[in-house]
Amino acid sequence: MANLLIADDDDNLRALMCRALKGDGHSVADASDGASALASFKAAGTIDILITDVEMPGGDGLSLAVSAASLKPDIKVVLISGFSDALGRAGEINAKVVETLEKPFALEKLREMVSRLASA
Repeated sequence: MANLLIADDDDNLRALMCRALKGDGHSVADASDGASALASFKAAGTIDILITDVEMPGGDGLSLAVSAASLKPDIKVVLISGFSDALGRAGEINAKVVETLEKPFALEKLREMVSRLASA
């Protein structure tokens, strides 16, 4: 199982992702914006997978992922967005693994992606 950080400003979606991934046995922290997510990331020190919405207040998900990768180069990142052009900018992140999910997505797809990343 993995230590996850989920950053998304959609409270309902974030809560749904947290419940599902905790149910799969992962340890999950969450944040509603980029700034609080980065603070949580720095405080936790053991995040294996960052799942972040690209468009958020208080620092977007791409900036968050870039910062996280600079602090922990082996971080695995999952970017989610309702805007496909935003996901195209994923190459800016210098992380070991960057996956993308376009909203809306099936929760099972996220669960499978996290399971695969956790075992990689």
